[in-house]
Amino acid sequence: MADHSLLGPLVNAVRRHGDPVTWTFPGVNLGNFLYLWQHAATARRAGVRESVLLQDSVEPWLEVFPALRELSRRRAQVRPWDRRVLEHDHSELGVDFTLADLDAFVHERLLSAPGFADAVERATDPGELVVNVRRGDYYSVPAFRALYGFDQDGYLRAAVAGSVAADGPPRRVRVVSDGLDWCREHLGWLEDVAPTRFGSIDEGPLGDLAQVCAATRLVITNSSFSYWGAYVSGVRSGRPASVWAPRLHRRDINGGRAWQLHPAWQVVDELPGGWDERP
Repeated sequence: MADHSLLGPLVNAVRRHGDPVTWTFPGVNLGNFLYLWQHAATARRAGVRESVLLQDSVEPWLEVFPALRELSRRRAQVRPWDRRVLEHDHSELGVDFTLADLDAFVHERLLSAPGFADAVERATDPGELVVNVRRGDYYSVPAFRALYGFDQDGYLRAAVAGSVAADGPPRRVRVVSDGLDWCREHLGWLEDVAPTRFGSIDEGPLGDLAQVCAATRLVITNSSFSYWGAYVSGVRSGRPASVWAPRLHRRDINGGRAWQLHPAWQVVDELPGGWDERP
């Protein structure tokens, strides 16, 4: 009978010399995946043929950003000798990537896409303050709500006031969110700041992303979608200091403090009533 006891070590030895493939799992969203693609793109520039295992949840975005396709592998395309690398989020700016890495990735892999660049151009309005509010499963799933949920109304009041104090009143406010009904119900006070519109110029996830990326003045919440919109906005406009973000990302890591924040962003560190949601 064949002795298979050496097969595992042999496979591992071969894979150590194969191309690295970051091993992902179903359900990863676009924002988190962009960090993985960025890591692969940075490795490619250094001569390492790194790829990311593609998931159905993000595959449609390859039509939007074709330059990400060469960084992606479907499971059937992973060769036996390729090195599987357990997924790491690669999302800490200054540790996992540099500002130069970010600038290169945004220009070479995202803004190079003609359809996306056109959508961003359509959404651009220098007189507009864009407010990006994450709702969705952060608030509909109790386990996520305990980690990510916070007093959004209190935070947004503080961040918008800070933006107005720093850059003056906007000509208009535009709210971009996956929970527009909640925003209409709770954020009517934005009309006291400037005429307010709810929703993106182009509907859907692509339109929302383009709207946030197009902003020259931006208030974001604690999601990877927001962070990437703000990264692209800052690279494109050259004004990352006009982005306002919350200190909080998720409560069980790093003392709750977001590790993805750009050093030039304005950060709301504390709220008068604390970060917990109001009853």
